Amino acid sequence: MNKKGVGIALFIFFCLGILAFSYSSWKQKLAGESGNSALAEGPMSEIAMMEDGSIASSEIESSTTEENTELTVSDLASLSANMDETLAGLLTDRFESDKTVKFLIVGSQAIAQGGDKGAAGILADNLTEAYRGFIETEVVAFDGTSLEFIDRMDELVDWETGYDVLLLEPFTLNNNGRVVIEDEHRHVLRIQERLQEISADARLVVMPSQPIHRPSFYATQIRSLQRFTETRGIPYIDHWQGWPDVADEDVLGYLDENSAPNDSGAEVWAGVLREYFMGDY
Repeated sequence: MNKKGVGIALFIFFCLGILAFSYSSWKQKLAGESGNSALAEGPMSEIAMMEDGSIASSEIESSTTEENTELTVSDLASLSANMDETLAGLLTDRFESDKTVKFLIVGSQAIAQGGDKGAAGILADNLTEAYRGFIETEVVAFDGTSLEFIDRMDELVDWETGYDVLLLEPFTLNNNGRVVIEDEHRHVLRIQERLQEISADARLVVMPSQPIHRPSFYATQIRSLQRFTETRGIPYIDHWQGWPDVADEDVLGYLDENSAPNDSGAEVWAGVLREYFMGDY
């Protein structure tokens, strides 16, 4: 082979060598990029992130958030600050025993009227949120008198649940002209007795029925109920203080045509209850 032929052959081999090296380098680059992509998308990225602390930090933050959703002793003290001392003590006892509080609201149909759920439903939702599941609430709204409720209360209420707190609206407006004051009071005591047959330290709390415009004998019933509860040491929540004066026509703006709470009435009623059971929450 002459020198020219040898030169051409060497040049060809040199070009082939460069092509082979370039191809090899290109494949390695692709493999590297593919590996980096898998690292970003696959489990290896989690390992790398854990090593540099970001995942560990995230887990700590998540754990802290979860812990913050649990009720604390300080939270409980703040929420129960406006309660009767014995009632607040009962909640503390259940909390320290790692038990939930079974809370029952009983009353006439008025407690469930106004808005979607009425004052009772609003309070139930507020209790769940404020106490973070520590209080479990049930509502029994009964369209009748206190006497009719007493006759059917074992049918209407599952007493075996062992309720810790019973918030009672004792059907006073429904009783008007149908059940005498003294009998209503006896019915309140019978309900308290039934409550405590299952849980001896359970607490009864009483609230009046809704106000109406210019009540006559009904106002006498309400005053008598409040005096009765004070005499018996039963906590009484006077939510009438949150409504316009009953002598003022403004109160009609909180009632429907049947003197039942409308949306505004339910909110006012629930607001006073919320202040009692949840403090400044």
